[in-house]
Amino acid sequence: MDVSDGEGLAEACRRVSNMGFQGKLAIHPGQLSAINDSFLPTEAEVEEAREVIRVYEDSLHQGAGAVKVGSRMVDAPVVEQARRVLRQVESTKILFDEKIGYSIRESEG
Repeated sequence: MDVSDGEGLAEACRRVSNMGFQGKLAIHPGQLSAINDSFLPTEAEVEEAREVIRVYEDSLHQGAGAVKVGSRMVDAPVVEQARRVLRQVESTKILFDEKIGYSIRESEG
Protein backbone atom coordinates (compact mmCIF):
# COMPACT_ATOMS: atom_id res chain seq x y z
CA MET A 1 0.00 0.00 0.00
CA ASP A 2 1.19 3.51 -0.83
CA VAL A 3 1.70 5.24 2.55
CA SER A 4 0.69 8.56 0.98
CA ASP A 5 -2.73 7.20 -0.12
CA GLY A 6 -4.77 8.34 2.87
CA GLU A 7 -8.13 7.90 1.15
CA GLY A 8 -7.26 4.37 0.03
CA LEU A 9 -6.23 3.50 3.58
CA ALA A 10 -9.40 5.04 5.01
CA GLU A 11 -11.53 3.00 2.59
CA ALA A 12 -9.65 -0.21 3.45
CA CYS A 13 -10.12 0.52 7.16
CA ARG A 14 -13.85 1.18 6.75
CA ARG A 15 -14.22 -2.06 4.84
CA VAL A 16 -12.52 -4.22 7.47
CA SER A 17 -14.21 -2.34 10.33
CA ASN A 18 -17.58 -3.17 8.76
CA MET A 19 -16.47 -6.82 8.68
CA GLY A 20 -15.94 -6.74 12.44
CA PHE A 21 -12.21 -6.12 12.75
CA GLN A 22 -11.22 -3.83 15.61
CA GLY A 23 -7.97 -2.32 14.39
CA LYS A 24 -5.21 -2.22 11.82
CA LEU A 25 -1.43 -1.98 12.00
CA ALA A 26 0.28 1.15 10.71
CA ILE A 27 3.66 1.25 9.02
CA HIS A 28 3.89 5.06 9.08
CA PRO A 29 2.74 7.66 11.64
CA GLY A 30 0.83 9.47 8.90
CA GLN A 31 -1.58 6.54 8.75
CA LEU A 32 -2.73 6.78 12.36
CA SER A 33 -5.46 9.36 11.85
CA ALA A 34 -7.21 7.37 9.11
CA ILE A 35 -6.94 4.17 11.14
CA ASN A 36 -8.22 5.74 14.36
CA ASP A 37 -11.09 7.49 12.58
CA SER A 38 -12.23 4.16 11.14
CA PHE A 39 -12.17 2.09 14.30
CA LEU A 40 -13.03 4.42 17.17
CA PRO A 41 -16.67 5.03 18.11
CA THR A 42 -18.23 8.37 17.27
CA GLU A 43 -19.57 10.72 19.91
CA ALA A 44 -23.11 9.70 18.87
CA GLU A 45 -22.25 6.00 19.28
CA VAL A 46 -20.88 6.67 22.76
CA GLU A 47 -24.00 8.60 23.78
CA GLU A 48 -26.22 5.82 22.41
CA ALA A 49 -24.23 3.22 24.37
CA ARG A 50 -24.64 5.22 27.57
CA GLU A 51 -28.39 5.60 26.98
CA VAL A 52 -28.83 1.88 26.25
CA ILE A 53 -27.05 0.94 29.48
CA ARG A 54 -28.92 3.52 31.57
CA VAL A 55 -32.38 2.53 30.31
CA TYR A 56 -31.64 -1.19 30.56
CA GLU A 57 -30.32 -0.94 34.12
CA ASP A 58 -33.37 1.12 35.12
CA SER A 59 -35.62 -1.58 33.62
CA LEU A 60 -33.82 -4.32 35.56
CA HIS A 61 -34.61 -2.50 38.81
CA GLN A 62 -38.27 -2.63 37.77
CA GLY A 63 -38.12 -6.37 37.07
CA ALA A 64 -38.00 -6.24 33.26
CA GLY A 65 -35.50 -8.29 31.27
CA ALA A 66 -35.70 -6.37 28.01
CA VAL A 67 -36.67 -2.83 27.16
CA LYS A 68 -37.25 -0.60 24.16
CA VAL A 69 -34.74 2.21 23.59
CA GLY A 70 -35.90 4.38 20.74
CA SER A 71 -37.00 1.87 18.11
CA ARG A 72 -34.63 -0.88 19.31
CA MET A 73 -35.37 -3.81 21.57
CA VAL A 74 -32.55 -3.95 24.11
CA ASP A 75 -31.58 -7.05 26.08
CA ALA A 76 -28.39 -8.39 27.67
CA PRO A 77 -26.38 -8.97 24.43
CA VAL A 78 -27.14 -5.45 23.18
CA VAL A 79 -26.08 -4.02 26.54
CA GLU A 80 -22.83 -6.01 26.42
CA GLN A 81 -22.06 -4.47 23.02
CA ALA A 82 -22.77 -1.00 24.48
CA ARG A 83 -20.37 -1.76 27.32
CA ARG A 84 -17.71 -2.79 24.79
CA VAL A 85 -18.08 0.62 23.12
CA LEU A 86 -17.50 2.39 26.44
CA ARG A 87 -14.55 0.14 27.31
CA GLN A 88 -12.99 0.93 23.95
CA VAL A 89 -13.31 4.66 24.63
CA GLU A 90 -11.86 4.27 28.12
CA SER A 91 -8.89 2.25 26.89
CA THR A 92 -8.27 4.76 24.10
CA LYS A 93 -8.22 7.67 26.57
CA ILE A 94 -5.09 6.15 28.07
CA LEU A 95 -3.35 6.50 24.71
CA PHE A 96 -4.79 9.90 23.76
CA ASP A 97 -4.81 11.96 26.97
CA GLU A 98 -5.20 15.25 25.12
CA LYS A 99 -8.54 14.19 23.63
CA ILE A 100 -10.43 13.00 26.69
CA GLY A 101 -14.13 13.68 26.31
CA TYR A 102 -17.09 11.90 24.81
CA SER A 103 -14.90 10.01 22.39
CA ILE A 104 -11.84 10.42 20.27
CA ARG A 105 -13.66 10.65 16.96
CA GLU A 106 -16.07 13.38 15.89
CA SER A 107 -19.63 12.39 15.00
CA GLU A 108 -20.22 11.64 11.36
CA GLY A 109 -22.59 13.60 9.20
